[in-house]
This record gives sequence, structure tokens and C-alpha cells, in this order.
Amino acid sequence: MEAHVQQYWDYWSGKYLKQSTVETTWYYVLGESNGDTPSSWGGTDAKATSEGHGYGMIITALMDKQTEFDGLYNMYKAFPSTINKNLMSWIIPENEDTNLRSDSASDGDIDIAYALLLADAKWGLTGTINYKGEAVRIINSIMESEISHTTWRVLLGDWDSDDYSTRPSDWIPDHFRAFKEATG
Repeated sequence: MEAHVQQYWDYWSGKYLKQSTVETTWYYVLGESNGDTPSSWGGTDAKATSEGHGYGMIITALMDKQTEFDGLYNMYKAFPSTINKNLMSWIIPENEDTNLRSDSASDGDIDIAYALLLADAKWGLTGTINYKGEAVRIINSIMESEISHTTWRVLLGDWDSDDYSTRPSDWIPDHFRAFKEATG
């Protein structure tokens, strides 16, 4: 089984996990978006989404790939949401211009925070990133900006003010259980 997992990692990381063309310490997960890029981008396409980014961070933590994980974290930090800077812009532009950002998408942020908890369990404080501290910072921002304080539903992102809008990709109970353990 481990050989199959390694074989698929080699395939997946070769096809989708990419090093930035702008900054060698940044990584992203290549993937088309199914939403519109902001009109202020002047027609620039997106090359990655925060949802894919969160998946990539979970996968790299589980595969014990700290360099790649840290690179994904660095890209997350380079593309904060335009609303809550502790959350990630839901899309990364093709040209990786850090001035071109958008608001957040909850599913990406939830996976990113969870991945940081996995990284803390795997590597602790062995590198330059305080994984648990960063996870808690994001978790607190998710609670502040991506959870309705009226219905306690997960909102679509930090831009959403409809207390009743939600989507199944944001219902990640195991992550929220881990968030509770991490934050008390």
C-alpha cells in the first residue's frame, strides 16, 4: 500500500504541486477556478484557489514534505484576503502579482488551519513557522469572519453577510473538532 501512496504522490505532486515563478520559497497547487476573477485584475486569469491550496497543505503534511508545506504556507501568507488579512484570497493570479488579491473562501481557510495543526503534530517547532500558533490565528479569524454569529453556520467567505448561505464543502466536522481541541 505504501508504494501505491508514494506512486500517487509522485504523480500528483509532479502534475499539480508547483514552485512559484516569482519567489522560490512559494509553492501552490495548480488548478483552475470555477468563479470569476475580479474585474480589477484587468483580464488576468487565476492559476490556483485557496481550496486547492488547503488540500495541498493537508497532503504535504500527511506525506511529511515539510519544504513543500512551508512553501504552500509562504504562498498563503503572500496572498491574504482583501477583507481579513489572516485568511487567504480565494484565488491566486496567473502572474502571481501579490497586489491582485480577492476575498476569502471558507473551505480553503478551514483546510489551511487544519493542515497547520497536522504540521504542528508532525514537526512541532523544528522549523521557522510556529504551526500551532498560525493555526490558532487562522481559526480565530474563521470564527470572526467566516462563521455567522446568528445561526452559527459556516459562511461562504469573509465577504458573506447572509446568515443562511452555506455549502457542503464547508461542513468539515472533524476539522472543527480539532479546532476546539487546539483553542480550548
